[in-house]
Amino acid sequence: MIVKMDGEEKEQKLGFGEFLSSAWWSIKIYWRIAPGLAFWSVVLGASLEVFTLVNNFIFAKLIDALVGVSQGTVEFVWVYYAVAIFFGVSVARTALGLAENYSRRTLQMYSYPKFQELLYKKLQELGVATLEQPKVNNLVARTQQNWRMVEIQFQNASTIISIVVSLIGSGTVVMWFAPQLAPLLIVVSLQYIYFDRKYQKRVWSEDKRLTENRRAAYDSSGMLQSPSQLQELMITGGSRILEKKFLSFVDGWNDMMRKMRSAFYRKLVILRVFRSSVEAYADYLIITRFLAKMISIGDVTFYFRTVAGFAGDIQSLSDYYSSMFESALRVREMRELFEMGPDFEDGKKAMPVLSKGPGIKLHEVRFSYPNSKVEVIKGINLVIRPGEKLAIVGHNGAGKTTLVKLLCRFYQVSGGELLVEGTNINDFKIESWYRNMGVLFQDYNTYPHLTATENVVIGDLSKKIKMSEVKKYVKRADAHAFIKEFEKGYDQILSEKYKGGVRPSTGQWQKIAIARFFYRDAPLVIFDEPTAAIDAVSEKKIFDKIYKFFEGKTVIIISHRFSTVRNADRIIVFEKGRIVEHGSHAELMAINGTYAKAFKLQAEGYTS
Repeated sequence: MIVKMDGEEKEQKLGFGEFLSSAWWSIKIYWRIAPGLAFWSVVLGASLEVFTLVNNFIFAKLIDALVGVSQGTVEFVWVYYAVAIFFGVSVARTALGLAENYSRRTLQMYSYPKFQELLYKKLQELGVATLEQPKVNNLVARTQQNWRMVEIQFQNASTIISIVVSLIGSGTVVMWFAPQLAPLLIVVSLQYIYFDRKYQKRVWSEDKRLTENRRAAYDSSGMLQSPSQLQELMITGGSRILEKKFLSFVDGWNDMMRKMRSAFYRKLVILRVFRSSVEAYADYLIITRFLAKMISIGDVTFYFRTVAGFAGDIQSLSDYYSSMFESALRVREMRELFEMGPDFEDGKKAMPVLSKGPGIKLHEVRFSYPNSKVEVIKGINLVIRPGEKLAIVGHNGAGKTTLVKLLCRFYQVSGGELLVEGTNINDFKIESWYRNMGVLFQDYNTYPHLTATENVVIGDLSKKIKMSEVKKYVKRADAHAFIKEFEKGYDQILSEKYKGGVRPSTGQWQKIAIARFFYRDAPLVIFDEPTAAIDAVSEKKIFDKIYKFFEGKTVIIISHRFSTVRNADRIIVFEKGRIVEHGSHAELMAINGTYAKAFKLQAEGYTS
């Protein structure tokens, strides 16, 4: 059973102008991917059709020459000339065909990686705030699913150009021979286009309506194929609910497609019978004119081939148009994604690379997530001094990580101002701001297909790699001891899915992430729950080094472990989007408020 997705955008009709616009956009994409190959693919395809018509004509004249020789009306030497010309044209046609096939296949080889490059660059340009929107997620999912539609659009457009060239030649012959045939064949093709267009529009409409259901179904399928997620699913038996979600969607979709396709093909049978009747009528005209000695046997061959080619070209034109219409519906959404801008414009002021930690000021900062009226941050006023070590504590959902997202400029404040060194953070070019900050997120990245060294140096690719420096930062993260035990040491691939690779534990991965963070050595340092998977002994070692190593840097630490924050210069207590307490550990313990009660409760857990 397929459940209708609520809140999906309404279907929009695709006009002929937008159809052409989608085709032109696809051609421009391919021109960006490989302009030379795209050009020659089109030119060679059109040239091939011209040579096909010429080849048919010369073959017909060769047959007439052979018949003339047998009847004694033509000298045999003309057969040699005809064969030589036919052979030359055939060789040229074969060479063109190979060249066209080579350019097309090479273009296909380039298309996927190049399109993926365009896509991931676009997603980076859009930014986190835009990409977290459900509608944009649906657009991204459909783009990833339907990226080949751009290739189909280009290939169909280049094929249509070739068909039109062929139609001009064969159509001229047919109109001269039997002008009544062309309108009949065109009528059949227009009927086909009409019914196919209705079918493709309905398929596309259902596909679009059910995008979110499809995403959920295939996410379930992905989990059922993931070794790490199968561990829990096998023990709990939870795979049954995921399998049901996947199969119910697939079964429902296939059943719906079968019914629509069945109705379309019933109409198609009628159209194909009518087209065959028109072609049979054309054959009748050719044969009767030959019997009336109005045309030669070579002409019969030529007309048979040309009329069949004309009918085939008209059918192909309608087929390719229908295919382009289907892909145009999907390409339109790709265009929407690629032409979409980020939720907010980048700043124009370049921030220089700072030599010390920046000062940060939040003045009456308020924030609500897009499409939500709930304020997550409620009028915060906070001054973070340059070089200060600031810790933020509070319950889950208090707004701590949201504050980090605002500092990272993933989102802009809904009200108030966020100033860095006296300048509104939105005025800075985001790339220049990022050069001055390092953030270790709670959901930090792992790069299993990279080596241990690469997992560290990816934190700052602007530096020239020196192993002595890499090891220095790795030791500060307490990761050197286990990395050196790997068979290949710092050159070890960190996944058992690759030959010779190993799989670090969760705690080891976290230490590698911290080493990467140390390696970046930014003026502004933000830790968002950085040591959740690390044992208490290693945690103490790491934080002792953090407070010492980041001297002169502005450090912001978010943590639920009070042992990691008690040595901060100042501790901020968040509660329901507001700052309810702030001060040093000693000051907060003295007032015996929210912080002191939580600290004592956690301390009891360690001592009892």
